[in-house]
Amino acid sequence: MVLLLHSGTIMKCNLIATSFTFRSCSSAAHRGRNYELHTINVLRQLGFHLNHCGGAHDKGVDFRGYWHMSINKEKTRLNVVGDCKNLKVSCGPLHIRSLIGTLDREPRNTIGILVSRKGFTKDAHKTFKSSHLPMALISINDADSSDGGRLLRYFDRNPKCHQLTPNITVASKFYEGLRFFEILLHDQHGNVALLDSL
Repeated sequence: MVLLLHSGTIMKCNLIATSFTFRSCSSAAHRGRNYELHTINVLRQLGFHLNHCGGAHDKGVDFRGYWHMSINKEKTRLNVVGDCKNLKVSCGPLHIRSLIGTLDREPRNTIGILVSRKGFTKDAHKTFKSSHLPMALISINDADSSDGGRLLRYFDRNPKCHQLTPNITVASKFYEGLRFFEILLHDQHGNVALLDSL
C-alpha cells in the first residue's frame, strides 16, 4: 500500500505485491536463489520492477529492471542492476568493486544495487561513497527472519545516486526498539508519497 500525503490528507493506494514459494533446500545454490527471489519481492514493494537473472554465469547480475517513481503526474524511471549476497559475513570493498565493474558494462546512469543479508564493512562503505557510478547498498533479512518481522535493515545511496534521485528521501525510524526504513517520494509541489515501512 502507498500512503499519499496531500494538503494534510492521507490517501491510500494499493501496491501490487507478488508472492512465490521458497524451495526448502539446504544447498548453497538454492539458498542463494531463494534469497535473490525474496530480495526481488521486497524491492517490488518499493517501486522496483525487476526480473531475476541470477545463475552460474550471471556475470554479477542477479536481477535487472527499473525503479519507477511516480507521484501525481511526475514520473521517473531509472534502470537498475543488482547483485545479492547471502553470506555469513558482511560484504567488503571487493564486492563493491565487483559491482562497479558490472556497472561499467551497463548504459550510463544505471543504478547498481548490492544487497547483503549481513550488511557491509566500513571499508565497503568508503569504496561505495567514493564511486563515480550511481549505487545503492541495501540489507534485507531472510524471509523467515525473527527480527521483529522487519525485512529492510538498511538502505543507502552514494552521492552519484543521490544526484539521479533528488526527489527521494530514505528515513529511518525506531519503534519498540526496532529500526524501520521509509522511502519518501517528493514532487515539486511539496506532495509526498510514502511507501510502506519495511
